[in-house]
Amino acid sequence: MSCARVEPHNRRTGKRCLLATRVSQAFSCRREKVLAKAAGIWYAVYVVARMASGKDTDGRRYRSLGAMWSARVGGEEGEAQWYASSKEYWSRQEQSINGMLGGLGELHDTDVAGSLQFIRDVCALETADVRVRAVRTELLSRLSRRENAEIEPTTARSPRSHESTCAALHGEQRQLIALDVGSGIGRVTRGLLMQVFDLVDMLESNPESLAHARELCKREGKLKQLGEQMCAGMEQLGVTHEAQPGPAKYDAIWIQWCVIYLTDAHFVRFLQQCARSLKPGGAIWIKDNVVLRGGFVVDNSDSSITRTEAQMQRIFQQARLQVVLQRQQRDFPESIFPVMMYCLLPVDAHEMQATAI
Repeated sequence: MSCARVEPHNRRTGKRCLLATRVSQAFSCRREKVLAKAAGIWYAVYVVARMASGKDTDGRRYRSLGAMWSARVGGEEGEAQWYASSKEYWSRQEQSINGMLGGLGELHDTDVAGSLQFIRDVCALETADVRVRAVRTELLSRLSRRENAEIEPTTARSPRSHESTCAALHGEQRQLIALDVGSGIGRVTRGLLMQVFDLVDMLESNPESLAHARELCKREGKLKQLGEQMCAGMEQLGVTHEAQPGPAKYDAIWIQWCVIYLTDAHFVRFLQQCARSLKPGGAIWIKDNVVLRGGFVVDNSDSSITRTEAQMQRIFQQARLQVVLQRQQRDFPESIFPVMMYCLLPVDAHEMQATAI
């Protein structure tokens, strides 16, 4: 019986073939990994570029915010035209809650409820800064007393009952002062801020809106809570005589649905001025449209820009503000932009707060 034998030469050849096969497989595997990594990097770059880019409502695309501002604003003349367009748009709107909300007046109650809950959430956070804690504790106390009192809607209250309710809620504690930026007819001033703050100043560029707001406050018995009414645009805050809020005056600066009208440079400068206008322990509150998927959007009808989340965060960093808490407004229709709420503290104040958490 014969037995098959493999000659030494053939064994060496077989080993070489096996080694070559394994080397080829290793290189192939490595090549696939390199290609996969390159594809991942390319996709990440594509996503970042897409998020950094944007478009306007006429379909024109921009590779970046800088490119958009260069094309749309340019020098001082373009900047003035940008702001004039938005002011002209709002001068044509109805002086009512429905007009202030762009025809979506039914969102008012949901909006106010979401803002009140966000204030509660922020005030419930622990902090080592006694100044911040004092403001938050007082706000929480007022919100609790308000809930326990089961206050009926402001439209159903007489002037006397509203004033007596405020006295009961606020008591003899420290006076809390807020600024409502882009206040319009005082929808947020009357519906939200006057529920928890003793005095509310208003910053609004439309004099007719300010006059109407005063009349509504008088009609609802809230005139004593109405402070200074400054008729100026946000880009003028701290620049013109009409927009001098005074240093360290506010416990809260509420900015809702209006930073979309500011250029990036003015947005940063505006926030810096707001920070200088805060009392120790005060905070800046922003509630506005934000793009959570995709790039920024410029609305040509009113010269506004809805920024991405990353672009908003970059603005906050440039203004040396730290996000204490952020939340998305719930129960709004999917057909509109997502609405984000931010509570911001100057970086120094936030660092003091963070040391003992």
